[in-house]
Amino acid sequence: MAVADLSGQAVTLFCCLLSLYVFRIITTYAKLMQFRGPSGTGISNWPHSMAMLRGNCHEWYAEVNKKHGPIARVAPQVLVTSSPEVWMHVNNKPGYKRSNWYYKAARIEYRRDNVFSQTDNTKHEQRRKQMAPGYSGRENIQLEGSIDERLQDFLEEGLAIGNTALAMGFSWITQMPFIGRFIAPSPKDSNGFGKMMAACFRLVEERAAGSTDEKSDMLASFMRHGLAGDELRTEALEQIIAGSDTTAGAIRGTLLYLITNPRVYLKLQYEIDDATRRGFAPSKDESLITAAQARNLPYLQAVIREALRVCPPVTNVFPRDIPPDGDALIVDGESVLLPGGACIGYSAYAMHQSEKIYGKDAEAFRPERWLESNPAKLAVMVRTNELIFGHGRFQCLGKAVAQIEIGKTVFELLRNFDLALISPTHPWDARNYLGLFAISNMWVQVMERMPCSP
Repeated sequence: MAVADLSGQAVTLFCCLLSLYVFRIITTYAKLMQFRGPSGTGISNWPHSMAMLRGNCHEWYAEVNKKHGPIARVAPQVLVTSSPEVWMHVNNKPGYKRSNWYYKAARIEYRRDNVFSQTDNTKHEQRRKQMAPGYSGRENIQLEGSIDERLQDFLEEGLAIGNTALAMGFSWITQMPFIGRFIAPSPKDSNGFGKMMAACFRLVEERAAGSTDEKSDMLASFMRHGLAGDELRTEALEQIIAGSDTTAGAIRGTLLYLITNPRVYLKLQYEIDDATRRGFAPSKDESLITAAQARNLPYLQAVIREALRVCPPVTNVFPRDIPPDGDALIVDGESVLLPGGACIGYSAYAMHQSEKIYGKDAEAFRPERWLESNPAKLAVMVRTNELIFGHGRFQCLGKAVAQIEIGKTVFELLRNFDLALISPTHPWDARNYLGLFAISNMWVQVMERMPCSP
């Protein structure tokens, strides 16, 4: 009898747990049932997880939005949008916060948050205030000069190796892969990621031991605004990895589309040579082009914007938790309610290759679109393009630094060298991890250019 009673209790408990599980699935599904998505995404995380594990989630998000609309469902409690207006609204309105499930997984040190992984809005805003002056140049007056030093080293490396093949790794930006490990690395490791962490921490400690008045650089600015100890080390490590990898990816993407589009390549090279001849840029013997001079070259800027558009270096979904009470907004003229308890991210590929915004040839690499559009359309295009760097209180702190590096590097590479892919049919190996591209085997033939004629 006792055995029978125990068995009956077990069955009852199992049925109760099963009922709760089914009830949870039904209520979760019902919460977002107004939003369409691929089969199974309303009841399971499996389709979304598989897309992330395959390394093509950026393409999957784009397909989902193109098929199911500007706001679509990709998991039981996850939405993704291709609408610039929706994404700007989400990043501006108080109440939205970064989603723990994504950003905690993007920690570099698994127990410690940095400015990118911090999901508490108050703490995130405070950290941004501590770091923003170091990025702006107000307290880092040697910023462009330090970029020039590293760029000059890179150009001299290309000149030294001569007419041969070069792997476009951009080690001068300290290019490193993102976290990419399931077992957290440690500064105590004798090799790999942990060894790099130890080197970074050692340099930061040496810098922190000195006076911030001796050298006014980014670290000095961080320290003057209260960063110290573990916080300073963590932020320094995050800048080395996340910031450098995205900029290097942007440069490689720009070069890939230039090299594979000879018309654009030659047109940009003509603008570069013409700027040098007319005194809008210094000669090679004088100095590198300044950031201000690069910004005044219209075709160069059009090429960079177009390359960032068709090949965004960061394709993270960047999910935001919807406020607990939900949020109502207008999408394509219709009222839409985003329910609390869910989160919403964005599809970079769907947004930045939108025919509605960029025209029927949105998937084509055509920089001229930035020079021939009417002012109203151009304003929409620019506003959308800027979302590559985030928006509002979540905008990338390193945006200005990245723009300086990209403009100067592309100009100087095309002024000094002729570039050609070693393998045009397989230009590189690229895999997407948490929205960042791990790019390898981009082999390029580098030929020194002769001075242009006056």
